[in-house]
Amino acid sequence: MNKLLHMGLAALSLAAISSSARAQIVEFPIEGRTVSIHGFLTQGFMKSDGNNFITAQTGNGTGLMADGALNIGMNVTDKLHIGAQVYDRYIGRLGKGKADIDWAYADYRVKDWLGFRGGKIKTAMGLYNDTQDMDFLHTWALLPQSIYPTDLRSVNIAQIGGSAYGGISMNRMGTVSYQMYGGVRTYDWRSGDIYGLADQNLPATKLPNGTKIGEDIRWRTPIQGLLIGMSHESLDQHLVGQLLPQRIPAQADQQYDNIWDGYGQYGWKNLRFAGEYQTESRANAILIGGRPTPNRAADLRSMFGSVTYRFNKWFQAGTYHSRFNFTANAIPGVIAGAESHVYDQAVTGRFDFQKHWYLKVEGHFMDGVGSPISARGFYVSDNPQGLKNKTNLLVVRLGFSM
Repeated sequence: MNKLLHMGLAALSLAAISSSARAQIVEFPIEGRTVSIHGFLTQGFMKSDGNNFITAQTGNGTGLMADGALNIGMNVTDKLHIGAQVYDRYIGRLGKGKADIDWAYADYRVKDWLGFRGGKIKTAMGLYNDTQDMDFLHTWALLPQSIYPTDLRSVNIAQIGGSAYGGISMNRMGTVSYQMYGGVRTYDWRSGDIYGLADQNLPATKLPNGTKIGEDIRWRTPIQGLLIGMSHESLDQHLVGQLLPQRIPAQADQQYDNIWDGYGQYGWKNLRFAGEYQTESRANAILIGGRPTPNRAADLRSMFGSVTYRFNKWFQAGTYHSRFNFTANAIPGVIAGAESHVYDQAVTGRFDFQKHWYLKVEGHFMDGVGSPISARGFYVSDNPQGLKNKTNLLVVRLGFSM
């Protein structure tokens, strides 16, 4: 099945690229309804000093940074829309060329203020979570990793369940839109949370499972270009693994995991500002060899602020500062305590040199390595020489979208 998905994605990608010379999108009719196909492909290069990053051998320079997706959608009726997307990536050890259904859902819009979705649906969390799969929309080669870590994309981007959503016009006071969702969390063996557990000598023996319930509300204010929003998620997780080197059975169940997120952006002419602040508190009850241990409690605080400016239709520049802080108590003999951070100053230039094609050149100047138990790019297994406190990273990313 995976090979068929992978081959299908490659074939559709070639068809999409060849057809892009004739049309901006691929469309064809079925029973009087238009079916639309969109997609993107990116190929990147990364080079770093200090540490290898996001599971790739960036210290030597690597082109192992490729991803792509194709989605198909159609309006079955005036109110019912269906769609799905196949996504594939090979970024270091992330994805490793395994094609997956990124999202697939049915969307029924009752009124402007009320609609429903069901299936595997994208998670509305913060400014960019539900647009992580649309690289062509963003200035950045890497979104701010404090809140949108590349290594946790497959875990964060969607859930299997349902949602209610809508938009309410308040006339002179702007428009408020909302989403409420709940469902089963998605996990991936080729994801940073799995690699991070292995780095802590607590490898998972089964794919974790859990649920996700959340809300997002955003206000397009009467001030032109100003958007303000807030998100919340309540998560749980059940994890089965073992403690190395003795291979003692281990189990962790989240007692609570709450995320609060506030964000905003403002655009004026060719200038755009954006910012986001997120807090997460969680606690895990852990059993080692069937015996309870002290609870593992963690506090995560993440933020970024950014500014971009479009000089003309083919060049845009920007910068952001991203900060991630992680603290957690120790469980003697099992997991060490943690007080860590990653601070990242990024500078980007984006060149839209041809319709449907773009090139991003980005520099990152990072301080700290965070904690592998809450993945933000740095892993002991990828850095056997030992993690260093400073990392400079160059990212070059070529993209095609249709």
